[in-house]
Amino acid sequence: DNFYIRLGIIYITNKRLIYIPQVATPFVKSFNVSLDSIKDEKLTKGWFGSPTFTCSIIPTSNGGLAKAGQLKLTFKKGKDFEFKVILKKMKAEFGIFFFFFFF
Repeated sequence: DNFYIRLGIIYITNKRLIYIPQVATPFVKSFNVSLDSIKDEKLTKGWFGSPTFTCSIIPTSNGGLAKAGQLKLTFKKGKDFEFKVILKKMKAEFGIFFFFFFF
């Protein structure tokens, strides 16, 4: 199943990536995934359009996902590089930081 949500906020904690849409839908009120479940991260910047971050999401036991999937975030207000750096740092160190991004 594919879901498209127009605007929202991404939070990165020391253990999870959390997405809260600006307007909830019947299908997605929020989305969160363990940092361990995020694989194959890729940040793409084209000549035109907004930067995108894509990754694979691997299901974990009791995580709510039945099968693996893809996550795609499009950054409308910049901060894409900072997002990638902070996500990489959190995955490597599991620090105590808490960040959020508007897109």
